[in-house]
Amino acid sequence: MMYKVRQTGSFLASFIDNVSKIAAIMASICVLTMMTVVFYEVIARYFFKSPTSWSVEMARYLMVAAVMLGLAYASSQGRHVKVDLLVSRLSKRKQLIFELFGFTLTLILFSLITWKAGEYAWLTFQQGTKSSGVMEFPLFPSKLMVPLGSFLFCLQLILLIFRRVGDLRHET
Repeated sequence: MMYKVRQTGSFLASFIDNVSKIAAIMASICVLTMMTVVFYEVIARYFFKSPTSWSVEMARYLMVAAVMLGLAYASSQGRHVKVDLLVSRLSKRKQLIFELFGFTLTLILFSLITWKAGEYAWLTFQQGTKSSGVMEFPLFPSKLMVPLGSFLFCLQLILLIFRRVGDLRHET
């Protein structure tokens, strides 16, 4: 079931939605940068016979940032892939209950991811950990993308849960 994203009028909900939009713009910039890096690598490798030593590593870090920063916005727009073959056969009320259950489980999982990835990102910052590649990129910025994106996703999940509870109240 493709759920309709209902806007909540509160300041906090608008703030979270706007932060998600900003994160999505940052994710788009990461994708464009990643495309540029890969394009540069292809040109350098095949036309000038001079491959870079940093492009694959940089593209990996940009991919992590793009995925994690885009999670919340995709969720706010109802754009995550779902298989609803069985759920679509249920009544509207049962579909809402099923979504609430799924959102709650996802919130629990991503809360744990936020917490543990945050601890790991902080550890890489404290230790000044660098990549093992030739460029020795600091790992903290890329490691920070996981808890940051997960946290924003958790905020969106909380909004979705409140919105679905509201939908459920209107359904009865």
